[in-house]
Amino acid sequence: MNMRADSALSHLYNRERCIAVLQDGSKREVWWSRDEWTFFYPDTDPPTPCRFEQIKEWRPASIDPH
Repeated sequence: MNMRADSALSHLYNRERCIAVLQDGSKREVWWSRDEWTFFYPDTDPPTPCRFEQIKEWRPASIDPH
């Protein structure tokens, strides 16, 4: 069974922009990689992964929280 198929992350598009609230409370824009199955910071060259342990919560950037 593919564990990724049942995850909310499986509904994100490749390179979809998201907002991550990090463990320190800061908000960062990240993008999702379906191939790598991880978030990346968009403002780094080369792209730097944002480890899941750093993320408190996330949402697609297209969803307005208010």
